[in-house]
Amino acid sequence: MWLLFLICYVLVNSIMVSVRGAPEISTSYSTEIINSLTWDECVKQCLSTEICIMAYSNSLNICYLYAVGDVIEVRHDQNGYSELRDTVSFKMLTWPEQCTKRSVDMLLGIINPYNTKNIKTYEIKLTPENGNYEIEYVYSITSNCKDWLKPTPTCQDCPVTMFSFTGMFFAYQGSTFTPIVSSKESWRECLFTCYLNKNCMAASVNVDGYCNSWDYGILTSWDATPASLPVLGTRLPYLALKVSGDYTWCQAVSIQFDLQKMRDFFPEKL
Repeated sequence: MWLLFLICYVLVNSIMVSVRGAPEISTSYSTEIINSLTWDECVKQCLSTEICIMAYSNSLNICYLYAVGDVIEVRHDQNGYSELRDTVSFKMLTWPEQCTKRSVDMLLGIINPYNTKNIKTYEIKLTPENGNYEIEYVYSITSNCKDWLKPTPTCQDCPVTMFSFTGMFFAYQGSTFTPIVSSKESWRECLFTCYLNKNCMAASVNVDGYCNSWDYGILTSWDATPASLPVLGTRLPYLALKVSGDYTWCQAVSIQFDLQKMRDFFPEKL
């Protein structure tokens, strides 16, 4: 049965469709976390925020908002609520003329025209492997490069791409060095900032949620940590490395990366 849980919120050109489930933390990068909101308030907050594509909350009443491009896979709870009553709500920019009895009919096969900040469209699909929801984006400037948020990148078709994961930089050259700090709109915008800068080799998020860009020759080492939901008031543990070409290490999954060992794989400039 597809009819599991469906609530429609409509505001001018957008609609929110709510279903049971939760973002898969390895491909989800929330940059706005709000405490003590009801579910309705959380959904309406996303609806009124232009760049928000999805809201998530559970019985802990913490509202997580995800910008367009900041989330890929969402767990699909087909057999009832999880223990924490995980619920997500997708923002749809195109939808059927009226709410249907099946939530899947409000989501799948619908191309949402976005045309803002390097993303042309997005479409929600079901993955054949596990039946989860997956948001597929069409980018305007990244050629065949996709899925920047997946923890194991695929680089064969990408002359330059970004490898995004959770963790923290803990060592760099020069005790007085300060990285370039820019917008805190979304993790995707942080990735594009580094992607477009030929001198940038890595990006991270600082304590206040702003984007840090790191040039070549600065970083010495970093930790990759198991993905987890960030907590209100703590640093967002997001890291990204720029990958050039099809290198064997690009497919590797490791708990710790050492830049000195990998430096030969990075060009000095792109």
